[in-house]
Amino acid sequence: LGLVEKTDGEYRLVKAVNVGVLKQFVRFGAFMLPRYLLYATMFSTLLVFYLTQFSRIDFYSVFALILALLATGVTWYETVKAWRQKP
Repeated sequence: LGLVEKTDGEYRLVKAVNVGVLKQFVRFGAFMLPRYLLYATMFSTLLVFYLTQFSRIDFYSVFALILALLATGVTWYETVKAWRQKP
């Protein structure tokens, strides 16, 4: 893979690879997708469904809306962050 080079009987590291970053990804065929993508799409779908069914304003509906917005925002943030670290 071109990561190690042998010179005069000694091995020398040519290129360091951060494999810890790959723990955040799932392989679907030829695609490498961030693990958080599943959660981000699920929370986004639930948020859209909740907004279409939103009928009355009370403490519980506002609490659910805030919780859904936070969950959606955090999971999309983590998805984008993992995608930018992709090797």
